[in-house]
Amino acid sequence: MSREIDIAVDDHWFIGADQVFEFTVDDGVDPAGTNPVNIAAYALEWVLREDRDSTAAILTKATGGSGIVITDGANGKCQVTIDAADTLGLTPGIYFHTLRRTGTGTAVPLAFGKAYLRYAATR
Repeated sequence: MSREIDIAVDDHWFIGADQVFEFTVDDGVDPAGTNPVNIAAYALEWVLREDRDSTAAILTKATGGSGIVITDGANGKCQVTIDAADTLGLTPGIYFHTLRRTGTGTAVPLAFGKAYLRYAATR
């Protein structure tokens, strides 16, 4: 059920800029990602870390008013909103992110991958 989804250079994520990332959770069986999972009742968390081995989260977002909104639960869609201030203390580079379902007995990674954060002329 977990899928590798990079936040790529082409996604244009910049330090000091507001950003919204949309994720579609699917069953992970079909490589094209066309089998969505109903996430309407899921509690979700998105975490950004410096590298794969880091234990400390640099940035965390969650459902319930803290940056994650389920936009179309029946079709597995949610959005993670990053505020401009969230990245002001970071340096450009490659980070690692995970979107996961939380809760006792239901905690599982749904999406993970590299996250490319870049400088822009303004911040």
